[in-house]
Amino acid sequence: MRSLRQKIAVFMGVSSLLALMLGVSLTIIHYESKVRQQSSTELAGISRLTPNAIETVGSGLASLTRTISITKDVYEPIVQDDYQSLNCFLVNFLSVNHMEYAEFTDSAGTVVLNLTDSLMAGKSSRNPLVQIALSGSTYGHGIFVENERLYVVATAPILHQGICLGTLTIGNSFNSDIIHQLGKFPGVDLAIWKDFERNALVSPGKDLVPPLSELLSAEEIDRIAAGETIIRNLTFNGNPVQSAFFTVMAMGVQKRFYLANYRSMNFLKEAGMLTLVHLVTLFLLVLILVVNHLWWISRRVTEPLQELEEFSRKLTKMDFSEQIPIRGGDEISKLAVAFNELTSKLKSSIIQKDKYAAELSDLNEKLEAQVAARTEELQHSNLRLKREVKEKDDFLRTVSHDLGAPLRNIGGLAHMIQRKYSHNLGDEGIDRLDRIRKNVSNELEMIEQLLELSRIKTRHRPKVLIDLMELLGNIRESFSYLLEEKDIRLVVLDIFPNLTAEKERIQQLFQNLIENAIKFIGNPAEPEIKIGYSETPSTYMFWVQDNGMGIPEDQQDQVFGIFQRIKNKEVSGISGKGIGLASVKTIVEMHGGDVWVESKPGEGSTFYFTLSRSLVDPGKQNDDGNDNIEAELTKVYEADTNY
Repeated sequence: MRSLRQKIAVFMGVSSLLALMLGVSLTIIHYESKVRQQSSTELAGISRLTPNAIETVGSGLASLTRTISITKDVYEPIVQDDYQSLNCFLVNFLSVNHMEYAEFTDSAGTVVLNLTDSLMAGKSSRNPLVQIALSGSTYGHGIFVENERLYVVATAPILHQGICLGTLTIGNSFNSDIIHQLGKFPGVDLAIWKDFERNALVSPGKDLVPPLSELLSAEEIDRIAAGETIIRNLTFNGNPVQSAFFTVMAMGVQKRFYLANYRSMNFLKEAGMLTLVHLVTLFLLVLILVVNHLWWISRRVTEPLQELEEFSRKLTKMDFSEQIPIRGGDEISKLAVAFNELTSKLKSSIIQKDKYAAELSDLNEKLEAQVAARTEELQHSNLRLKREVKEKDDFLRTVSHDLGAPLRNIGGLAHMIQRKYSHNLGDEGIDRLDRIRKNVSNELEMIEQLLELSRIKTRHRPKVLIDLMELLGNIRESFSYLLEEKDIRLVVLDIFPNLTAEKERIQQLFQNLIENAIKFIGNPAEPEIKIGYSETPSTYMFWVQDNGMGIPEDQQDQVFGIFQRIKNKEVSGISGKGIGLASVKTIVEMHGGDVWVESKPGEGSTFYFTLSRSLVDPGKQNDDGNDNIEAELTKVYEADTNY
């Protein structure tokens, strides 16, 4: 057994080494992956905040410009046409405040003074904020390009005794000092490129960042220009960094400037090396302990195992006459006890083997017979169900043909008689023919609606992603004439989620409920239909509410039945077949939901239905952000005022 002991020793040593190496690798990889993922998330968030930081710098300039524009040193030289004094004041102001850009325009937007480019004097200002200030805005600020230089500027009108004398623009070039002010996040630096081929502007004391064309491909640059934020792991001057690239738009020109928030990832190497050193030290300590005990353990285990081997060979020959001697109470002894118990049970099991095998064979035969019978029964049931569905479809088609064709012939004959013999029929005859044609048209419409109700249950369409806001907008347009005719205000109260369902059925569902509300709106002082939804833990509940006639309490349970209509004088003259709400109930139940109505006569009705949350796409409500939701709500409410 010497070779076995050696194998145990080698196996345990190699296993310990491999386990440690695997642990080191997985730990380092997992740590680096988590850190890069967290860093990527932080950089993406910081990139969204950077435009706000630029906005803060611009706001400070705007406040300063507004304050200067109302001082005597500015408006008195303008009133007195003393532009030399104004020029001296602005030069001194820029020097004291460490700024580089100043421009004064008259009330027509023509440049009078430009301390950066004197050739602009007498020309219209290229600064779009000038016209905004002259139009009545108090002040504005933004990023501005002039003579291929990038500035952060603010413009304010110069007002004196209620008269606008012109505008004053003050700013600074987008230099390293401003970048240093924007790069205020710990461990994160900001780089800005004026074009693809130049090094980026960076904070003071930071290493140069190469041109953008050396860091990203043309495709990636195009994606950034389209407004996307790209996270990349790169190397600047031999140092690994993680960068988030994005753009800002300079005002007045169709030109974007490229920015990147980046941070050094050198600490990952240092952390990895430190983890490696710790784990190697731990491995050496474990290895010393393993070597000291391996030989003793292998000797203690292999000798009892030799006895187990000898008795195992006897068992292979079905020799159950002997048992393993028990020595002590360690794990090997417990194994010997278990081995002896196994031998006894194996002996008993062999005796019962034939008996159990026969019983099992009988059970298998019975089970196979039962499975075959059940399978045949299910096949017959399935075929019977298919025949019944086919017979139902054939019946509906036959009814449609047998009833529809004669009715169409009747309508056609009535039309022909009216057209050819109307001069002989008189008013009463023509009236009766009109009533015949109208009744024929109503019956044909009822047959078609019955067929459609049957199709809803039996003919399913593919499920697609449905934009409910777009769908409701289309339905609004289809009912625009009726809404305007009855002066009804249709209000969508919420931003609806997306659904994955049968689009035609969902459109039919909302269309039937809205059409029903329009039909029975009656004559309230301010007719109104509201559409909304709310959430529960397992469903989304939608509702359509009107302030119309309402439904008597004793008839509310009947309105969803086929051919069921409200029975009172107010609705007796309103057209309808009593199929629309039955279709609503069928569509909702097909999608696993419930439908009901709450109503009071004279106050209106609210129809509710639920849909499973599994049909709802949750991305709709979060991806766009709060700003987009507010804008969409504003759009919906503005559209509501048109009705």
